[in-house]
Amino acid sequence: MLHRAPRKTQKGIVKLFGVQPLSGQQGFTRHCQVVENVSSAMMRWYLKYKRYRFPKEIITHCVRLYHRSTPALREIECSWPPVGSWRPPRRGCAAGSTNSPIVTEKALTESLSLMNTSLPAKGTNDGMTDHTNPPIGWQHKAFGTDLNGLRSSDLEALGISALDGDLPLPVMTLDREAISHNVDLMAKFCADHDVDLAPHAKTTMSPELVHRQLDAGAWGMTAATVAQARILREFGVDTIIIASQVLDPAGIRWICDVQQTDPGFFVATLVDSIESVQLMESLIAKVSPSSRIRVLVELGYDNGRAGARTLDQALDVARAASQTQSLVLTGVEGFEGMMPGASVAARRISVDSYLRSARVFTEICVAENLFENNSTQAPLPLVTFGGSAFHDLVVRELAGRWATGNGVRVVLRSGCYITHDHGLYADTSPWADGPRTLRAAAEVWGVVLSLPEPGRAILGFGRRDVGSDAGFPTVLWRRRDGSNQSARELSISALNDQHAYVDLPGNFDVRVGDLLGCGISHPCTTFDKWSLIPEVDARYRVVGSVHTFF
Repeated sequence: MLHRAPRKTQKGIVKLFGVQPLSGQQGFTRHCQVVENVSSAMMRWYLKYKRYRFPKEIITHCVRLYHRSTPALREIECSWPPVGSWRPPRRGCAAGSTNSPIVTEKALTESLSLMNTSLPAKGTNDGMTDHTNPPIGWQHKAFGTDLNGLRSSDLEALGISALDGDLPLPVMTLDREAISHNVDLMAKFCADHDVDLAPHAKTTMSPELVHRQLDAGAWGMTAATVAQARILREFGVDTIIIASQVLDPAGIRWICDVQQTDPGFFVATLVDSIESVQLMESLIAKVSPSSRIRVLVELGYDNGRAGARTLDQALDVARAASQTQSLVLTGVEGFEGMMPGASVAARRISVDSYLRSARVFTEICVAENLFENNSTQAPLPLVTFGGSAFHDLVVRELAGRWATGNGVRVVLRSGCYITHDHGLYADTSPWADGPRTLRAAAEVWGVVLSLPEPGRAILGFGRRDVGSDAGFPTVLWRRRDGSNQSARELSISALNDQHAYVDLPGNFDVRVGDLLGCGISHPCTTFDKWSLIPEVDARYRVVGSVHTFF
């Protein structure tokens, strides 16, 4: 049996939408259903008939009203409109009228007051400081203007689809279940092997995804630059590895300032030469003479990126850092993910050798008492390696027993694992198949714009929408009339800024207006193309969104 809504709530909704109640108990009950389930029913109608414009304040408050209703009432499927053939009036016009206003500011305020709700005060941000739930706006290309003013927390109640016309194209989607699976898989792996995780946040720069990893037990987060570390700090992260060298005055100043403001904040950066040690010491003396900054010695390899190339060079750097007054030598760092090699197997052999040298270096530093570890976050020397391609080798070589007696804290920094992909990491990840299997969570969808010649389709997304530094997107699906068909026979051979060139086999049916869904390669360079990304379920129904801050 339905609970009856308060009569003043009924009056409020009637005043807002200009409907007259049906007579008797049946009419009153029907209006109660409309009021309590307005998000589930009226919102779908609103999205279907976009020419009828409700003020966004009404939409937002109706969704909030829905979330406050009881579970039983939320399950009711109402047919909107409740009275005959009534349709929502055009914005600014009352029901049955062409020129009289339906909602003035005074009427809106009075109506919402009757409904026991209130409008945000003018000039307030109404939650804008919540990085995970700011309002959808014009700057978010994955969402249409119909949704402006709503928030991520409102989306699931709308029941909209990412692919059936409710969102503009092109669109990037994230599979929420796949992301949860990947986060749980990595968390269990780290717990099983007694290692910690500081995922590289540069992959997503998303507060939602950062906090899902922290909530799953991540020790901290990794940043590539001071700018990224500042953003992570705004997200509320209090343990950060900056996996690069900081050799500019502004960057040094920020680290010193934030450590003085919050002594519990942990940040460490890298050094790989005596010159970088001396420059950091000089910069600290200029910007904050009493400050000390934690550093890790970066180990490199031939034909790689930064990092000391030999054991002797690395030891010289460690000894120099340990003798300064302004640097705190906290551990060792390296990145094996760019190890050169003719094949994945050859690269894995080289990575093994590289990690063994890191163990030897760490043992010598401990024996010489070079490390200084006295913080809560790092009571033991940090040994941090591990991207998303060879983290299994890092654990095999560096986790477990050490000759140092007290041991070390091994920290993985895998980032791309959270969404995996259909390209770079599908080819190199040790978890691409087997008992531990990562799931690719990210897709980019576009519409076929043209079939200009045999064997060629032009798809409506390009370099502004998807990364191509590690290979072109992989065509996965063709969607027509609401259903997906495998389209692995198709391939993308070139990208312009806004267009993709699709090669078609002669017998594959593709038409103008079809949608093609594509997997990505190297998630880092696709996430930065989208400021707000819809999260979807297995049916591509939008269940939330993920914000990025690049």
